[in-house]
Amino acid sequence: MAEATWVVVGASRGIGLEFVKQLLEAGKQVIATVRDPNNAKQLSSMIEAQNNPKNCVIEQCDVANSESIDKFAARISALTKSGTKLGNVILNAGILKYPNRATELTYQDFALHLQTNAVGPIICAQKLINLEASSPPSKVIFISSDSGSAGNFLGNEDGYAAYAASKSALNQALRHMALELKRRGAKWSEICVLALHPGEVNTDMGSIEIPWDVGVMLEPDESVRGMLNVIGEKNSEDSGTFWCWDGRYLHSSIMTETIANTGTPKVPDVSDPEALQAFLMNGISSILKDPEAQMLPNAYMDLYTAVHSLVIRAIDKDYMLAAKSIYKDLTNLLADHLQPVAEKLEFQEDDVLLESYFAEWDQYSKAAHRVDRLMNFINRHYVKRFVDEGRRGVYPIRLLHHVQWRSQVWEKISARVVDSAQLALGKGDGNAGNINDIVERFEKLCVDSYAVSGDDERTRIQKSLEAPFVLEVEKVDREVEDTIAKMGSAEREEIYGEGE
Repeated sequence: MAEATWVVVGASRGIGLEFVKQLLEAGKQVIATVRDPNNAKQLSSMIEAQNNPKNCVIEQCDVANSESIDKFAARISALTKSGTKLGNVILNAGILKYPNRATELTYQDFALHLQTNAVGPIICAQKLINLEASSPPSKVIFISSDSGSAGNFLGNEDGYAAYAASKSALNQALRHMALELKRRGAKWSEICVLALHPGEVNTDMGSIEIPWDVGVMLEPDESVRGMLNVIGEKNSEDSGTFWCWDGRYLHSSIMTETIANTGTPKVPDVSDPEALQAFLMNGISSILKDPEAQMLPNAYMDLYTAVHSLVIRAIDKDYMLAAKSIYKDLTNLLADHLQPVAEKLEFQEDDVLLESYFAEWDQYSKAAHRVDRLMNFINRHYVKRFVDEGRRGVYPIRLLHHVQWRSQVWEKISARVVDSAQLALGKGDGNAGNINDIVERFEKLCVDSYAVSGDDERTRIQKSLEAPFVLEVEKVDREVEDTIAKMGSAEREEIYGEGE
């Protein structure tokens, strides 16, 4: 059976163009739509540069024009009747005319935002869903925005009234679409309808001059890569939900009844930053204790809201100070968490220490991944700025976990862990022909490149075992030192008190 074809509506540039590019690079069949195929030079050039340009067909579709949508659906219907199977449909087409304040915008501009960002995508999706009852699309993905989140009003986005309203309308309509398909039953109930927030992306739409700080802009390839990961992870059980490009949950109507009244603590008000920060640290502590425990989406969103409120909405103090305070508390929390871990490992016998060590590392690294995603605002608004400025001792949140593991656990028991590894090798453990086999059993990490050929066996073992939490940290350290080396005396004096 031929592989299902992806449909990307709104592919002439930016995020849509990048979706098509990455899908083609992955060997997928793609139908890419644009308003004017004769003026889609970026898309055409990109397709021609691919190894197999025949994998992509360009179609005309203007989501702001009902006749254009109908004609596009008719052409796709003909393709499905000739054997084309629709897989995932991405509705990316949209518009942002800035500013669009509710107190100033015209009837025509408001209508244009609603028509292009909400009405058109929903009708286009509706047409494609209803083409073939026995074989509808697998997933229907709407590129939305957190500006339209009903549960997280972004009051700082001055001049976004029409845009936010249109995205909110889109979010509500797609949630109804998800439930309606469930009620229909048959193959329709298996369709996964999703909303995705792509982040703040460096595209033509994202390059407008706005009066608030959006933090670090994502490049289209990073945003799309993340969204494709999210799309791949979700299924019909997730239908009607709203996700961020980096895997964070935003909101859902379908799950409201099941997650209501769970007894989870209420997020403290932004007016009480100390309570907010304590709430956040308690949540992270729970993740550290059991990183594989299922966290209800609303509970995860509550923690993310706490981060967002502390960093972005704490109007009574500088957001960098708020981020620095969170970073400091997290550093202390990790140290407190790892102290009993180190003590536990210190009491293990040599013949089981290696297994126990990797079991602890496995759990800790999973927690690090979850916390890193949760603290994305800290990485974007605090860490990157400080690293770019050449400040020592500041790392992305996942690497901060690695730094703490190295100092709180590894440096205390590394000699014994290496002894345990040598013991396993000496026994001729059937699962451990060499140290990389041992590592692969737990983390699938191949780190031969870190070991120097002239090293003795013990040094090679140690380097292999510490590579997962050392290499990336040392890379950041080198980048910071390179930045410092390029500074003038005055800059170094300002940051470190170091003059020439």
